Amino acid sequence: MNRAFSKIPIPIILFAIFIIGILGIFVWEQIQERIKIAEEYKQEAESKIQEIEKYSPEAGVEEKYTGWELYHNEEYRFELQYPKEWSVAETEATRSIYLSSIIWGYTHEPPEGGATSIFPLVIDIALKGDKSSEDWISGKSTIYADYKKLKDVTVGGVNTRILVEDIKTDKGGKIFVPKNNYVYIIGISDYISATTRDKVLSTIQFLE
Repeated sequence: MNRAFSKIPIPIILFAIFIIGILGIFVWEQIQERIKIAEEYKQEAESKIQEIEKYSPEAGVEEKYTGWELYHNEEYRFELQYPKEWSVAETEATRSIYLSSIIWGYTHEPPEGGATSIFPLVIDIALKGDKSSEDWISGKSTIYADYKKLKDVTVGGVNTRILVEDIKTDKGGKIFVPKNNYVYIIGISDYISATTRDKVLSTIQFLE
């Protein structure tokens, strides 16, 4: 044994070992804490990647409003989000010129009683035919020819406009969206707010 080392009192040696042990435990805890933080960052990053992949353009419509439901129509190639309180049904066409009709609804129960069925959104699909896009968008040659323009909007990348009977109030409306060989005729009830209407319209995407 080294004589210089043998002259060191045992209590000092024990104290040094104790200090080294404490430092070792501290360093080990710091390493474990950094590993834990790194793992949390990794899990958060993976979660965000999964969300991005889930709502990538390839997957369809981007989730704009948390808690809203997603409607996907494979046959007529479009998607949209709608409030979770609404239910949706694909029905027979509401008019002979339509290929299909999709109706959203919910039950309104006022405090005074008397439940009422509300249909806030209806989308009818028709063939574009030989009418120009402008004829459809303006409502010409349809039963909505007398409707007035409320405002211009973009729906699923298509520039169109909201048509209403009365422009005094910003509610409801009829929107014609020509896309490829189809025209998507969107009817919005004036029972819902303009904010909800515009949110729903902003989520519509057409699938290529």
